[in-house]
Amino acid sequence: MDPDRPPRYRVGSVELMVISDGTFYQDAGVLMGVVPRAVWEPVIGPPSERNLLPLSLNTLLIRSQGRTILVDTGIGAKLDERQRTRFFPGDYGHLLRRLRGAGVQPEAIDAVVNTHLHFDHCGWNTVDLHGRALPTFPRARYYVRRGEYETATHPNERTRASYLPENFAPLADSGQLELVEGEAAVTPEVRLISTPGHTEDHQSVVIASGGEVAIYVGDVVQH
Repeated sequence: MDPDRPPRYRVGSVELMVISDGTFYQDAGVLMGVVPRAVWEPVIGPPSERNLLPLSLNTLLIRSQGRTILVDTGIGAKLDERQRTRFFPGDYGHLLRRLRGAGVQPEAIDAVVNTHLHFDHCGWNTVDLHGRALPTFPRARYYVRRGEYETATHPNERTRASYLPENFAPLADSGQLELVEGEAAVTPEVRLISTPGHTEDHQSVVIASGGEVAIYVGDVVQH
């Protein structure tokens, strides 16, 4: 599939597009933990010489009942060259260009849903403007689970590297942050449900229309 020409799908009357911010490479040991290489390599393929595996930075664009919704926002373009080379290698930062290629300007996004606030799922929440991180989507409400936001703003030594405050703190400052608990609806066709596992307060998105259902599972399932 050409990432610059994403296909369109339908679930009932809802239109969906999977749009990629690019590819991120992470250490295979971090991703697979105690699962032996002999088990995962036949399915995923071999890692690079540096023992890195690729991760797709996919986002989901939803059009439902006159609203345009973006689920997750990739890594974004705020990391400097040292961070990209040493800590977060990959080819990413393409989301806005590909959204525009699909005819969607940042101002057209009505809602942004973050399945969780790890840096590779919320990087384009904000953009660096003259050294200051500001919301990328000026009209959008940003939907995040309350527990996830609390974890992100009070990380411990184990989680600190996964949560970058510049990706979510400006949303509270701008008044665009929508903290949700339990089940919540963005439209009658698009619901947010709790799916703990990858993080304690991870959420998934259920799209139901015309007797059809699709679920965007975020990082509940990575491979």
